[in-house]
Amino acid sequence: MRRLCAFICYIAVLFLLAGCSGANAPDMRGEGTLLYAANPTSTPAVQPTPAQTPEASPSPAPEPAPPADPIPYAPEPTPPPLVIALPELIENNAAAAEGYIYHWQITPRPGGIPPTGTHTAAFLRPFSALYRGPENNSVFLTFELAYEAGHTEAVLDILREWHIPAAFFVTLPYVENNADLVERMGAEGHVIGLLTHNPLPFLSDAGISEEMLYPSRHFSTHFVHPIDPFLRPAAGAYSEHSLGRTRHYGFFTLFWSALHYDWAQAVDSVHPGMVLSLQGMSTANTAALPGMLAGFQQAGFFFISLYGLI
Repeated sequence: MRRLCAFICYIAVLFLLAGCSGANAPDMRGEGTLLYAANPTSTPAVQPTPAQTPEASPSPAPEPAPPADPIPYAPEPTPPPLVIALPELIENNAAAAEGYIYHWQITPRPGGIPPTGTHTAAFLRPFSALYRGPENNSVFLTFELAYEAGHTEAVLDILREWHIPAAFFVTLPYVENNADLVERMGAEGHVIGLLTHNPLPFLSDAGISEEMLYPSRHFSTHFVHPIDPFLRPAAGAYSEHSLGRTRHYGFFTLFWSALHYDWAQAVDSVHPGMVLSLQGMSTANTAALPGMLAGFQQAGFFFISLYGLI
């Protein structure tokens, strides 16, 4: 009897527990979505936020194209050689075709007759280029100074003693390294012209511009005496184009009608309107300068400034 009572109590407890569990169980409908809760006191269910579509990841940057095959090395073309004019070119201006590069040289003539040059004075004139002066007994004395050999001060002393004007064609490096001598040249009334550092025909237009404008700016900044408007091209090299660019920047191109490394021989080539270019200032040449000046004067010639050419 006790066992039966115990069994009945056990069954009753099971039913009681099953009832409680059923009262609290939610009613599930649909595809697993919670519509309502059986417990009236519970907070109504909120519709869930739809799942956000994940942002697309940025496209990867395209890989750089593989480098092109390197261009094979090609050396710069060798500049054309200087063209030494043939005799027929002297009188034939049309033969000076665009692009030709010339080297100024002279052909002496006996009897005090002015020499012929690579081109005639008539050909050079439209480019403001000259190589000799008027048909009188004038002599234009010029010196070229690419570097200082230690004799310029003595030359200036001799010119001052003889009261003779001269022209000094100097490169920019010479000016930068010998400012005191350049200052003295200007102070004593000599012409200071520009000797280009490089042959102009082989330069670009920008290079030609720098050969002329940079020295001009240097003079205006560092010297009281401005550079004079005369230019002598390095090695006597020129072309029609380089002559035109020189004129464009306000310079006269000045060649020569007599060129001497041995100054003692210069008197033998004297002629009317001679533009004498002297180089190689050795000790012997400096010592020969007074005798050369005396020889010109004894022959009836006189020295004037380059401005007498223009």
